Amino acid sequence: MSVELQLRSIVLITGRVGPHCAEDIQQTSCILSLFGPQRTSVFGAESDRLISSMPVELKGSCHCGAVKFSLLSSTPVPYQLCVCSICRKVGGVGGSINLGGHSETLKVEGKENISVYKAVMGRDTPQQTIASSERNFCKKCSSMLWLYDEQWPELIHPFASAIDSPELEVPETMTVCLVSSKPAYVRLPEGDKKVYKKYGPYSLEEWHKKHNLYKA
Repeated sequence: MSVELQLRSIVLITGRVGPHCAEDIQQTSCILSLFGPQRTSVFGAESDRLISSMPVELKGSCHCGAVKFSLLSSTPVPYQLCVCSICRKVGGVGGSINLGGHSETLKVEGKENISVYKAVMGRDTPQQTIASSERNFCKKCSSMLWLYDEQWPELIHPFASAIDSPELEVPETMTVCLVSSKPAYVRLPEGDKKVYKKYGPYSLEEWHKKHNLYKA
C-alpha cells in the first residue's frame, strides 16, 4: 500500500493528523489487514478532504542560507500586515506579516547562527519595558525568521518573508493593523483591505476558520 493511502487510512481510523501520522503507519497496517485490500476504496473522497485540510509544512530560510527551518502550520495564509514601529524597523519599511505554526514541529538547521531580539516597549519613557516575545533572526544576514513567546509555548509565528515553500496563498482581502503607528510616507498595500488603527477583531486561528482556510 502506498504511503499516501496509509496516511489517508490513519486519518479515518485513528483520527490523528499532522506530525503523529507516521507513528501510526505500522499500527494502521495491522487494522487494515482486518478489511483486506478490496475494502480500501471506502476511504475515497472523505480521506481526500481530510488530507487537504491537514497542517501545511512550511519551509524557510534566511537570505544568506545559514539558517534553514521547517514547521507545520494550520494558519498559513499571509493576510495580516502589521505596520507598528517594531514590525517596520525589524521587517522593513512596509511592516511584517507573520503566519502561525505549531512550535513542537519546528526543525532548524544552523541554530548557532540565530540571535534573538526582545522588543523594547515604550522606549525612552518611564513605562519602558522589554517584551516577552522573541524575534529570532540570522545574525549573519539579519533576516527575520520567526517570533516565539513563552506565554503561548504551543505557538510559533514564522515571518512570511522567510518562507520558501510552498508558495503562500494570496488572500482576497488584506488586514492591516496598527496604522496609528505608521508615518505618512509608509504606503498601504494595493487591493482590497481592511485597515485598523489598533488590531482587527480576529486572531490568526479565528480568521482562518472564518474563511474556511484553517488546516486542522
